[in-house]
Amino acid sequence: TPSEGQKVYLSTLDNWIDCPFYYWCRSVQRLEELRFSSFDAAKAGTLLHALWERVWVARRETPDASLQGLVLQEWEGLIAAPPEELAEFVYNPQIKRHIPRLRAMVMKLCATQEAIEDRREKAGWSLEARTMEYALPSYHVGNVSFVGRCDRVDSLANRGEILVDYKLGKSSNYKGSLQLASYAAIMKNEGATIAGFYYLGHADAALTGAFDEDIRSVYIGKPRTPFIPDA
Repeated sequence: TPSEGQKVYLSTLDNWIDCPFYYWCRSVQRLEELRFSSFDAAKAGTLLHALWERVWVARRETPDASLQGLVLQEWEGLIAAPPEELAEFVYNPQIKRHIPRLRAMVMKLCATQEAIEDRREKAGWSLEARTMEYALPSYHVGNVSFVGRCDRVDSLANRGEILVDYKLGKSSNYKGSLQLASYAAIMKNEGATIAGFYYLGHADAALTGAFDEDIRSVYIGKPRTPFIPDA
């Protein structure tokens, strides 16, 4: 159980529900899991999060540019000059063989997101704003503060907010996750209208989530065939 005065990150809520001892080890004692290979999944996830943040910021600045083109542009820039906290991971010779695989996963997820954008525009749901790394207001229970940061919040004009979270693994692994549901509950408590939320999985280039019925068809549909150019 979280101690009095503790800050709890809502992204770890599922860990606490699945196994309180695991939660205590990772989130309270800050113990690292043993890795039996050079591939650091946490660092890879951070790399892909950084990529999508750059891509959507670039899309906001150049709205007519193709998403695929922006992804390729930002991927090349990120790998050529990674931020300091990711440099050791990217430049590790043992990681080099994983880079093409990560790139292919990114391009497949790009196709999934392009299809969503196409369906949204055709359905007439205009995008009012897209916010990356949205900091949620703190939610207090006793002396425990629950905090979180949503990867992406899409604001649909006259409809409400769509919450998005990127995952390195399969989206299907998060069907029962409470992470985004808790984000939605906190935002709704602050007066926001929540129209849906979903997890985007790099490993399956798919999504899982929950949506109001009138917009569900925008998010649940056939993805495009991904374009994966030679590295």
